[in-house]
Amino acid sequence: MRVDVVLRYVGVVMIFIALFMLLSAGISYVSGMDSAFYPLLLSSLLTALLGAFPLIFVERTEQITNKEGFCVVVGSWLVACVVGTFPYLIWGGEFSLVNAWFESVSGFTTTGSTILNDVEALPRGLQFWRFSTTWVGGMGVVMFALLILPSLGRNKLTLSNVELSTLAKDNYRYRTQIIVQILLVVYVGLTVVSTLLLKMAGMNWFDSLCHAMSACATSGFSTKNASVAYFNSPMIDTILIFAMATAGVHFGLIYATVTGKRSNIFRSEVTRWYLGMLFAGGLLTALPALILTLINYYKLAITSNSEMGDVYEEMDVQTTGKDIDIAFNVRYISEAVRSIDETQFLLNLNSNISPCVLVPTEGEDFLYLVLPVRTAI
Repeated sequence: MRVDVVLRYVGVVMIFIALFMLLSAGISYVSGMDSAFYPLLLSSLLTALLGAFPLIFVERTEQITNKEGFCVVVGSWLVACVVGTFPYLIWGGEFSLVNAWFESVSGFTTTGSTILNDVEALPRGLQFWRFSTTWVGGMGVVMFALLILPSLGRNKLTLSNVELSTLAKDNYRYRTQIIVQILLVVYVGLTVVSTLLLKMAGMNWFDSLCHAMSACATSGFSTKNASVAYFNSPMIDTILIFAMATAGVHFGLIYATVTGKRSNIFRSEVTRWYLGMLFAGGLLTALPALILTLINYYKLAITSNSEMGDVYEEMDVQTTGKDIDIAFNVRYISEAVRSIDETQFLLNLNSNISPCVLVPTEGEDFLYLVLPVRTAI
């Protein structure tokens, strides 16, 4: 195996990734040159420089073997995750070496997990870089690079055969380079449509694009700490569900369906099983919450820890909204409850750091305000 040849094509992928870093720097620039501009610009230059070395010193080859193709694909993914840490490490903040590596790998593998406690603290440029990693990873680092490398010739065939699974190439009767273009056209098209729909549903352009990129990559990144719950919009939830479900379908079948080919989604047994399992899994997941919502019945758990011992008690309550964990000074909450002559009253809670408001179920006979306390984590 020719290691220098492998390094040459890995270098090409690095230059491709550097372009997305540069694009993220552009987002940072138009956002008022936020604090991520120079880290992104420096990361782009550093990544491009590292990728250019093998291109300069290794001669182009007309053919690579399957073994070399496998090494190029694996090496490209690993290198992408490594250079993906550069913007995080240079910017700083919560990003230690381990945290930056975790965030980069999570993005390129479309895992969607994050180590960040405050996602909203990131500048827009760095936010866009996070979503760029997951969007590129959703299609495949090498697949994107193949689109901009028309000069590879037979090498493109070798690399695409390694990167594409057998299922991903099923039902095609096109040349390999056409397959690559079809997959990317569907992927980009789905992202554009999702962005427009999210904008129409009430998101701003930046949030729309970022969430569309995340959904089409079947990831889970969000620009908000509360994720899509921040927007509190059934329409946005529906659009993202549709985008992620569609992105999980064989892209070749989507293309065939749109262009009126015979081998389409409606004739695919795999797609029928996929959609059936998706529906069944979603129903089983939502059913318990749906039942509880319909009967509007929950348990209120009350716990207390002190030197005298621990207490745990449950009460039957009717609730609306989401569950919440909140702590009070027991003396203050007890005094408020003892002062109420009613057998029933409303306990209004917005968050675990917002005041609790006690009001009657009807009328305006009383109103009590109790401040919560922070608990040690």
